[in-house]
Amino acid sequence: MSVPVTLQTLFLALVWVCQGAATAAVVEYYTPELRHYFITASPAEQALVESGAMGLWTRTGGSFEAGGADPVCRFYGNTARNPATGASYGPNSHFYTVDAAECAGLQSAYRVDAPSWQFEGFGFQSTRSSGGLCAAPLWPVFRAYNQGYWRGIDSNHRLTADLGAYFETTAAGWAPEGVVMCAPPAPGTCSGAQLAWLEQAMNATLAIVNTDADFSLSLESFDGRRYHYARGGATPARSYESASTSKWVSAAVILSLVDRGFLSLESRPQEFLEFWRLPADHPGQAITLRQLLAFTSGFSEEPLCLNLPNVDFAACVQGIYLANRDRRVVPGSEYHYASSHLQIAGLMALRARGLADWNELFAEFQARTGLFPTSRYDLPSARNPRLAGGMHWTGEEYLGFLRALRERRVLSDLMAAQLFSDQRGTARVAYSPALGSTGADWSYGLGNWLECASPVYNCGPGLHRNSSPGAYGAYPFIDFAQGYFGMLARQGSLGTGFEGVAVVRSIEAWAGKWARRSCP
Repeated sequence: MSVPVTLQTLFLALVWVCQGAATAAVVEYYTPELRHYFITASPAEQALVESGAMGLWTRTGGSFEAGGADPVCRFYGNTARNPATGASYGPNSHFYTVDAAECAGLQSAYRVDAPSWQFEGFGFQSTRSSGGLCAAPLWPVFRAYNQGYWRGIDSNHRLTADLGAYFETTAAGWAPEGVVMCAPPAPGTCSGAQLAWLEQAMNATLAIVNTDADFSLSLESFDGRRYHYARGGATPARSYESASTSKWVSAAVILSLVDRGFLSLESRPQEFLEFWRLPADHPGQAITLRQLLAFTSGFSEEPLCLNLPNVDFAACVQGIYLANRDRRVVPGSEYHYASSHLQIAGLMALRARGLADWNELFAEFQARTGLFPTSRYDLPSARNPRLAGGMHWTGEEYLGFLRALRERRVLSDLMAAQLFSDQRGTARVAYSPALGSTGADWSYGLGNWLECASPVYNCGPGLHRNSSPGAYGAYPFIDFAQGYFGMLARQGSLGTGFEGVAVVRSIEAWAGKWARRSCP
């Protein structure tokens, strides 16, 4: 825990050592003064922190369970005074590790006359991960580092079992360090009978919800439990036209190339597209791949070729360029939900990879990940696929994609953090179907929406639910706040995109309790 260097930590350390914390919940705190996080499993230490005696620390709402066979070493920065400055050597922060070798290494590296980590004892019990993975039913605990050593500030680490919080922190510039320990699942308060009642309540509601098309809904909690409901002839194995649900997939395919070093989020179209010859003072010269995937590039005009099957993909992207070259929108200043951005990004990815065909690139992605084995990009044609809405997929295959994203098997932690975090920023909203259809001013990541948990969708900086509704009413989402993800698969009338959202909203109060195993 970071505290002002003028305060002594002896009393706090004694409280912690005397109380111990082998089985309590590990609670997270944050101080905006230092922008530091701190965790403790000691109820006595929690009470002391919350009394205000140690400064302006507040609960983040995050916690995970202590328990396991392995002790977690707790360190604090060197409290000895530097005679040259009169201040403690530091760093003014705590550090935790369940890795015995890392623990021993830090103890041996301690120096009384230099910044280093001082061993305080064992903070709580946990379980070591195996190759960065946690065996069910254990929950992964992630660690992010503020890179204080290189930034010339006190080092601080955030340990959290909240994957959304981990991605949010990483997107803010902290280094992702992955899974560092495995925590027991939260005990929950639902009995088996109560969980069954919640599922029955969802079934009853979904059976009568007003919708223009049959659908299947599959939910999966972060602890691996599954729920499924189907109405009429819909099944998770049925193939559907994607509409905008493909945006999330297309963004992931392109970002996988960024992970592999073929291009970067700051790459520009003119680096790969020979026809991109704007005047030097044209705003479009500054467009980046990041802005294309965030729909803030300014190139939002959609020529007819996007819907023509016999047009060549690259020729259509050149048509998008020609349709937009007279627009002088500053990149990043305007958000416009349009297909044109992704087509340009897709051609950049093809040229960077040295391929001529999007489906060849998608086949490579399928082979590397094992995802979407029968899915395809074929609308309006395989020759000219619309990346923002041209797939066929099955509900079970899309659910597998969501599971792989949640399990961090598709992208690096650094790239996933960019995918899920707000990329719209302060851009003016020129067109948003979420805002136009429901009044929900959702933010936008890279190829997917950032929803909010509040009824008025008043998005803050935190991550809640990410999604990619399609114009036919399909609705894939990952709810980081409630701990589950799901896929509502259907193909209703064109323009019923948010009907699928409404179907899920009708049962989400029960679904959240089911996912968290939280009963009254």
